[in-house]
Amino acid sequence: MGIIHKVVPAGDLIAEAKRWIREDADPVQPWDKKGYKIPGGGPYDGGPAAEMFTPAIATLRKTTYGNYPAQEAILSCLYEGAQVPIDAGLRIEIRYLIQLLMNPASGNMVRSL
Repeated sequence: MGIIHKVVPAGDLIAEAKRWIREDADPVQPWDKKGYKIPGGGPYDGGPAAEMFTPAIATLRKTTYGNYPAQEAILSCLYEGAQVPIDAGLRIEIRYLIQLLMNPASGNMVRSL
């Protein structure tokens, strides 16, 4: 994905970052480039991601009985967000975050820990 471009000693970090910006920096992230596809495919591409969602949802239901809203929200964000461009996916993530913040069960779980 290009998240890590290079590993350098701590003392060389600032100098290397400045050099990278001057010489090599690509201002467009891979997921913002036209035609970008998720590595391994999305939920409908028939790849490993498509095969993961159904068992993950079933396992979550079996083990938590629907009592952990954050875990359900995470799977929903992944599933829905993988089908749309990154900006729409971020809006989906924010929507689920707000739902969790407004859910009394979430607040009760935080206070009980």
